[in-house]
Amino acid sequence: YQLLYSNLEKKNIILINSPSFFKVHGSFELYYPLIEEFTPKSIYFSKECNALQIEDLIMHNSLVTPIFVRTDVESAAKYVGISGCIIDEVTTDDINICLNNINENIKSYSTIIMKETVDIKKHDNKKNIEYRAIVVDDNIVSFDYSASDLPSPYESDIYPESIKIIKSISRKGFQGAYFMDFALTENGEVIIVECKDISNGTIKNVSDFGEGVCKLYES
Repeated sequence: YQLLYSNLEKKNIILINSPSFFKVHGSFELYYPLIEEFTPKSIYFSKECNALQIEDLIMHNSLVTPIFVRTDVESAAKYVGISGCIIDEVTTDDINICLNNINENIKSYSTIIMKETVDIKKHDNKKNIEYRAIVVDDNIVSFDYSASDLPSPYESDIYPESIKIIKSISRKGFQGAYFMDFALTENGEVIIVECKDISNGTIKNVSDFGEGVCKLYES
């Protein structure tokens, strides 16, 4: 990315994400401290750790079950289901089940991430109230979601609370263009579920995104 950025810069083309922003967006180890107060408690460690070492880490950090397990690349949920990524009891058996599900389905990862789970509020008792925001220069240019499944985030606490969070983490150094998933918990709190660089995801509602970017730079 540094080479791409430098070559384009020589042609007076400046990418919105500097190499430093791109690096932060792609590293849970770097961005977790910036979003920590707005996301479920998490720990991360090398893929080389075994189940016994991981059990010690969970206990040492007082992580509360159930715990969701994923890698720095992706989770194994789409291959084995959410239940195959959850530790209900902190035992080497439960930990090894999650590790095996990861190793059988995900390649080229280096870090394992474990997060406490929270209860997400559901719309009409069906769909989790969770939205993917597309953020550019501290502004939400659009929400990428299915309007047939969820109400507009602009008509709830999701939008104003998401903006507050974005402004807060920006002051800490989380900036540029990125995807950030926000959810509404059962106790009414808006939290960060996931985030990643804008180059590492798919935009479904391209027209909404394009209109949002145009409005941002017209103002």
